[in-house]
This record gives sequence, C-alpha cells and structure tokens, in this order.
Amino acid sequence: MAFYKNRTRGEKIRLWLMVVLGIAAIIVERIAMRLENLSGNERAWIDGVVLSCVGVMLILLVWDLISMRCTKKLEK
Repeated sequence: MAFYKNRTRGEKIRLWLMVVLGIAAIIVERIAMRLENLSGNERAWIDGVVLSCVGVMLILLVWDLISMRCTKKLEK
C-alpha cells in the first residue's frame, strides 16, 4: 500500500484510468463473445474499442514508468 500512498494525485489518476480501461476492455470482449450473430462490421467495431482501451492503457503505463524513472533520477 505504500507504493500507492507515495504517489502524487496525477499518478493515482493514471493508475485508476489503467485499471478502469483494462476492466472495460475485458467486459466489452466478454459481451462480444456471448453475442453470436455479429456481422463483420460490428465485430470490427468491437475489436477497435478493445484495442483502443488497451492502447491507451499501454500509453498510460509507459508514461507512468517514464515519470517514475525521471523522478528517481531527480532524487539522486
């Protein structure tokens, strides 16, 4: 829990956005798996939503890792 408490407000927001986007991607994909009669366009749209969620999540993760690395360099 110290890992979370030592973060700034912006870092906490990015962390929660990553969690929410990950859960949203899983939920959308699960719903799509249960719907059997999807056309090609509908399936492509759902895949685009899932890939967008994962892409933004990865961008936030890289941003978080870079900011943590820069902070550690400044502390030294």
